[in-house]
Amino acid sequence: MNLDEYNKSVRTAFLVHESVSSLRSEQIWDIIIQIADALAFIHGHHEIHRDLKPQNGPCSFEAFLTLPVLYSRIDKMWKVADFGLTSEGTSNSLHNTEYCRGTPGYRAPELLQDGEILYNNKVDIWALGCILYELVVGAKPFVSDLSVLQHYQSGSSLGIKVDETFDADSTLLFPKAIFEMLQYDPVARPTASTLLDNWSMHRQVNNTKPLVLIHNDNPATTSEAPSAKISEPLPIFRKFLETRETPPPPPGIDEREWIVFFTIVNTSNTRMATESCDVDHELSRVTLWDAWSGQALWAVQFPWAGVRSRANSTFSSDGEYFGVHHGDKTLEILNAKTATSLTQFDVKFGDGRITAIAITRNGKGMAVAIAETVQQGVLEPSAPAGPRDVASLVTLNDTDQHQPNLDVVQTRRLSHISLAYDPRGRRLFLLGCHGEYQRVGVCWDTITKSALMTIPPSQDPVANNWISPLYNTPSTDITFLRGLQSGGTFQLLVFPILNVMNPTAIQFHSYGIFGVKHPYILILTNEEMFDVWDITLSRWRPQHIHTVKDPSDTTSYKYLWKCDGKALDKVGGPTEFSIIAKIAWDNMPPLREIRGLAEKDDGLTLITEDEKFIVLHNCVSIPAGREGRM
Repeated sequence: MNLDEYNKSVRTAFLVHESVSSLRSEQIWDIIIQIADALAFIHGHHEIHRDLKPQNGPCSFEAFLTLPVLYSRIDKMWKVADFGLTSEGTSNSLHNTEYCRGTPGYRAPELLQDGEILYNNKVDIWALGCILYELVVGAKPFVSDLSVLQHYQSGSSLGIKVDETFDADSTLLFPKAIFEMLQYDPVARPTASTLLDNWSMHRQVNNTKPLVLIHNDNPATTSEAPSAKISEPLPIFRKFLETRETPPPPPGIDEREWIVFFTIVNTSNTRMATESCDVDHELSRVTLWDAWSGQALWAVQFPWAGVRSRANSTFSSDGEYFGVHHGDKTLEILNAKTATSLTQFDVKFGDGRITAIAITRNGKGMAVAIAETVQQGVLEPSAPAGPRDVASLVTLNDTDQHQPNLDVVQTRRLSHISLAYDPRGRRLFLLGCHGEYQRVGVCWDTITKSALMTIPPSQDPVANNWISPLYNTPSTDITFLRGLQSGGTFQLLVFPILNVMNPTAIQFHSYGIFGVKHPYILILTNEEMFDVWDITLSRWRPQHIHTVKDPSDTTSYKYLWKCDGKALDKVGGPTEFSIIAKIAWDNMPPLREIRGLAEKDDGLTLITEDEKFIVLHNCVSIPAGREGRM
C-alpha cells in the first residue's frame, strides 16, 4: 500500500474520530519515525538516498501520492524505496559531484552551490525536514531550488504554522524538528539516529497523560489547592560520569584556579562562553567552550579590573557568531563553531566606556552601548517619570561613514545594561537600570533609529540584580526576556512589544538556572510550582504541578521546566510551563554553584562556578515498577 491508499483510509477514520488533529498528529509521528528508522539503517551502511521526496501534486497531507515510502502489510510498517540515486557516504566525509541530482525544492543548499558540489548524508536529513514540514503545515516549504537559496539569503523565518488542536508535545516538537533538519549548515543538522532516538522517546512519553496545571486564584489557600499529578513517570537525568576536569586551556593562557561570574549559551546550545577571574583577583578570562564536550576552544585573558570593567560577551541570535570586548574601544567577532577571528572593530564614536555589546545574525554588524562621561558639577538626571523621559537617558545614534555596520547607543547614568538584536537585525533591544530601583528599556528600529517601544520606569527593588544576558524570545522577534535574582527568588521578565506596558513575570521561590534553545526556554529549579504575575488582579497567581513520587526513592531531585517561546507573548503570562524531567541531584554541587546549562540530545551539560563540566544523561533503562522513573 502506498501513502495515497493509506491516506484515504486515514481520512475515513477522521470522519468518525472526534479528535481529528490528534489522530492526524499521531499518523504524522508514525510516518516520520519509520522514515527516520529507514534512514538510520541506510546511513548506518554508509549510503545516501539523495532523492527522498513526495511527488508532484497538491501540497497537503493528502499530497503524498508516490513518496518513495511504501507500507508493508506483513511487517505493518513504512519502508523507504526508490534507490535510483543512492550513493556512498557518511556524515563525517564529504563527496563531490558535478550534477545537482534530486528533486527541486527538496535538494539541500549544499547541492545548489556553483562549481564543485560537496555533500554528505545530511542531504537526506534536509529532505526529511521538507517532508515533515509538508505533513505538518500542508504546503511545501520551498517551491523550487531558487526559493531555498532566497530564503537563506533573506534570513527570514519559515513560518511553521502548527494546527492549534495538535497535542501540546507535537505543537512544540514538530517546529523544533523542522528547524533542526532545515539548517543551512549540514553540520548543524542532526543525524538520522539522533532523530530516531528523540522521536521514539517522545512516543514513549507521549503515551502518558499530559501535565495539567491547577490554577489557584486564592493564594491564601495555596496549600489546600488540589494537586495535579503525573500519572506516568517523568524522564530522569542522572550523572553517570564523574565531573569533568577543565581541559587544558589554549596555548599562552595562564593555568590558574578560576571563578565564573558570567555565562552565556548560544541558542543552538552548542557553545558556551564564560567570564571568570582567578582566585587571587589578578587576571580575568573570557573562554569559549564546546558546550557538549567541555573543551575550551578559545580564550583570552586580561588584568583584573572588576566585574564590569568590560562589556559582557555575546552570541548572535542564531548562535553562529561570538562577540567579545577586549577593553577600551576594541571589539572582536569570531565564528563560534571554529573559534576563528572574523573581524575587529575599533569604535571611534563617543568618548565614554563601552558597557554592552550585541552582534547581528550575519556576524557583520555590531551594536555598542557607551556610557556618556558626566562632567564634574553637572547635575544628574532625575528619575524618569514616564516613557518620554527615558530618551534623556539613552539614545541610538547614527555612526560615521567609516563604520556603517556599527550601531552606537549612548547612555547616561545607566547600569546593568544588556543589548540584543532580533533575528533579522532590524530591531535592537536594551534593558538596564537607572539609579537603584528604576528599570529602563527601549527597542529601536535600526534603520530609522526610532524607538518602537519604551519600557516605562518602575520602582523595582530587584531590577539591578540581573543574572542573565538579554535574550530574544524563541519563535518570535518582537519579545525579549531576562532573568534576575532577589534573595531566594528567581524571576523571569518578558517584554513583548505589543504589550510592553504589562511585561510578563514568572517567579520561582528558589534559585534558578535559565537557558534558551530554539524554539523554547528551559529553567532548572528546586520546585514543582511557579507563580505568574496576574495583571488584572495585581498579584502572583500560583501554578502547581505535583509529580508522582515513589515512597521508597530517597533520591534528591531538581526539576527541568520548559515553555514554548510563543507562549511568552500572551497577555497575563504563560501557563504552558511544564516539567519535562527530574534531575537526580545526589552527589552534586549546590544549585547556586551552577552557572549555566546546555541541552543536548541525551541530556544536559552544566558548568559550575569553578569551570567544571557536569554531564547528565537521560536514564532509559531502570528497574520496572519504579514510579516516578522512566
